[in-house]
Amino acid sequence: MKINTYWSLGGAPNNRGKEFIVGFMENQGTTIDVEIFVTTMRTVTVNVNVTAPLYSSSINNQFSVKAGEVKQLFFPPGIRPVGSQKVSNGIHILADDDVVIYAVNKEKFSNDAYLGVPVDVLGREYYAVTFYPPSQQCEMLIVGVEDSTSVTIKFPSIMQSPVTWNGQTYGAGSTLTGTVNRFDTWQLKTTGDLTGAYITSDKNIGVISGNKKTRIGVGGSSDHLCEMMIPVGRWGKNFISVPIPDRTVGDLFRFIASEGSTTVTISGGYSETFTIANAGDFVEKEISSGAYCSIKSDKAVMVVQFVLSQQSSAEPSDPAMMVLPPIEQFAADYTFTTPKYSSPPETYTSYFMFVIKDVDKAGLKVDGTPFSTTYTTVTHNGVDYAAGYIHVAEGTHTVRHDSPIKVFGGYLYGRANYETYAFTTGTRLAPINEVG
Repeated sequence: MKINTYWSLGGAPNNRGKEFIVGFMENQGTTIDVEIFVTTMRTVTVNVNVTAPLYSSSINNQFSVKAGEVKQLFFPPGIRPVGSQKVSNGIHILADDDVVIYAVNKEKFSNDAYLGVPVDVLGREYYAVTFYPPSQQCEMLIVGVEDSTSVTIKFPSIMQSPVTWNGQTYGAGSTLTGTVNRFDTWQLKTTGDLTGAYITSDKNIGVISGNKKTRIGVGGSSDHLCEMMIPVGRWGKNFISVPIPDRTVGDLFRFIASEGSTTVTISGGYSETFTIANAGDFVEKEISSGAYCSIKSDKAVMVVQFVLSQQSSAEPSDPAMMVLPPIEQFAADYTFTTPKYSSPPETYTSYFMFVIKDVDKAGLKVDGTPFSTTYTTVTHNGVDYAAGYIHVAEGTHTVRHDSPIKVFGGYLYGRANYETYAFTTGTRLAPINEVG
């Protein structure tokens, strides 16, 4: 069975770490460098070394950061695999104290970003998430952390088209077993939906999934989707959703179950209760742009929010994908830098979206300045939360509370003409859904 183990803030593992190994999935085009942002909340200087030890081109970046600083690194677009391919292109970030990383996979009119998961909180059990039907392909990337790691992938029973690997075809419900070594990045692609693909391994791995490029909804625009998946043992049961700012077309959500017979209840601006029959199955809901929602489940789930395609020039945006952290995994502060648009001098309009207990909202500050915004109250399990968003200028920002023990959820979203990104700015990663 599953058990919930709640950690004090100081003892919980989180998205900060001293070592990361990450990669990038295939995007539409090969003309723009991919990017990694490195920051820290430490007030002391943190020394960082970034390499791609087995990549064909020499990459060796050495630098230091401290609280409030963000280092931006660029890597050639050829570091991404093509099609179903295994290459030794993993990027290694090693620091002498805790850092946070964000990865941006950018091409013209095709961009998304993800929050990096440190090596010490990676896992051996994951589910992939993609969007279907794709404009091009659904894809996932397995990142090797240790040599001779055995990986088993059970493809979802709903997968509409097969995956081809080493000349063999793997259809819906079939199983593929392979091996990855340290710094391998193993990409698999299909025109079918990979949501619910069950990935297990005998040693820890990283998993990234999404779409090379896809439309979502009735709009005509398409974009790249990518997120680094959270190990199943770190999923939660309690969430609050914030609608994508300054849009009227709604948002799409997918709810993925870690166990069978999982009941999910949504209330607030949208109300519904449903049951997910099997582990790895998902339910998809479109929720209006005005709806701030309480989401709770009786067993741990992963909640993924999708930004819909642009439907008119009055609301410039594009598809993006964001894994929502559960309330149980909210963190205490976030430092981030807004990505740059692929075609300067145009820039993103960027927003910091947040959720915090209503009694604590007055203490939230961005770069030392109190929030100036309208709050929406969402009641979850009898507790009032304040949710909303603020505009943030292009550049580096720190969001924290006056009290270092107050936690909140934070998400970064940026929109421009036919290009969008969205990612969680931080999360605790306590093992609250471990088998016991």
